[in-house]
Amino acid sequence: TRLAPLTHATADAAQNTMSLVQGSGRFLWPLLLVVVPAWQVIPAYARGLAVALLFALLVGVVLFAWQVRRRALSAHTPTDRIRSLFSSLSVAILVGAVVFALYDLEVNFEERVDFEQFVHAAGLVPERHFVETEDGFVLALHRVLAHFNRTDPGALPRVPVLLQHGLMEDSSIWMMFGNRSLAFTLAMEGFDVWMGNSRGTVESQTHVRYGRDQTEYWRFSFEEMGKYDLSANLEYILATTGARRLVYIGQSQGGGQALVGLSLQPALQDRVQLLVLLAPGAFISPPSHPFIEFIYEWCAHGSFGDMEFVPYFYEFRTWLPRSVLSYFGEAIMRWMGFVQQPIDGELLSTLYIQTPSGSTSIRNLKHWAQLSQTGEYRQYDNGPEENLRQYGEHPPPRYPLDTIQTPISLFLGEVDNVIHFDRSREQIPHRVLTIGTNFSHADFVWSSVAPTLVHPTILDHIVASCLGKEPFNW
Repeated sequence: TRLAPLTHATADAAQNTMSLVQGSGRFLWPLLLVVVPAWQVIPAYARGLAVALLFALLVGVVLFAWQVRRRALSAHTPTDRIRSLFSSLSVAILVGAVVFALYDLEVNFEERVDFEQFVHAAGLVPERHFVETEDGFVLALHRVLAHFNRTDPGALPRVPVLLQHGLMEDSSIWMMFGNRSLAFTLAMEGFDVWMGNSRGTVESQTHVRYGRDQTEYWRFSFEEMGKYDLSANLEYILATTGARRLVYIGQSQGGGQALVGLSLQPALQDRVQLLVLLAPGAFISPPSHPFIEFIYEWCAHGSFGDMEFVPYFYEFRTWLPRSVLSYFGEAIMRWMGFVQQPIDGELLSTLYIQTPSGSTSIRNLKHWAQLSQTGEYRQYDNGPEENLRQYGEHPPPRYPLDTIQTPISLFLGEVDNVIHFDRSREQIPHRVLTIGTNFSHADFVWSSVAPTLVHPTILDHIVASCLGKEPFNW
């Protein structure tokens, strides 16, 4: 099936915004090539000072230019010009000092919205659960229930649904549309909704043996998420609910880790009734943007180290007001091509306060980079010698996707610049393919058209699966 495209006017507006942002990006990305690696290693106080000096410089230049224009200083004495210059510098220094103080004290203008706040605002019931993985991570599971219990004899059973977010997100990505959010829509339809939070995110940072300052803590990629996190979450949810199977909805990395888990651990396939994959992170395209290419290359060569990758967008959340943060966040996403569809204005501010969530490992990004380089869905490449020891072969083996028997509903964006459309369509075994016209990588979840175009299709597929209808019957 194919999701309806945007109207021409809306599509043109989105494309114009995209072209403008990408045009400015041609000048910005070379600067980022220098700034980002330096930003990773300098102390926090030095970063704060740099931010303060930048603000002071901008304010000083703008204020002095305004005075030149307003007072026509060229017609005044040198003393007048010096006085105006010093007044501009004084204001600039004051602004810089305030910015540095806010940065140093980590005074947040906008706080992250708590899970319970999202759920209570929708009139539903929140529950927090925690599960320990085989390799020692303690993951947060968020559960959403409706106040009512369905008593209609013809109603569907209360089937558990697990939603798993993508890279650098957390469970909040499923709740940002208020009552129109996918998690809340499913709960109001009577489903038992659970949301995972990947290791490293704000909600899942605890390890029973290691601290975040230890290399062992960060020795994971999405492969460990598929092998350990998926199985731990499935077993816990099924044991808690008493259900035999659940429905799994995975976006980007969340979809990729499900393919890893079900292909490497075939016993898990019988625990998943339906697998809904939204632009799954499996067959990765070569980087379409210089900045993405830069991240992949520096991770692959170890330039960022071997521990934590921190997206310093958090630094902007510390001191930018909501309106500026919204514009800045969307500009970055459109500049890198991750979104094509419009994003609701009210959603924008919440979206970039919640995302990125926590951090991930350098090893995880290196694995993504390896997939991009090879064009194949393979296990982590440790180098020839270690591959022979661990896998018995080099290069590392492909994930055996052809062994997955669980029915799959696959959603792919027609202009996704992260996922390789043709390889995904051909090599991920699916019962139904839904193509998002003019959809990029994040549009299935982030865009303002998701509640009207994407969510009803997902709900139809889940209901068909619950009723054992073609093509989702076992």
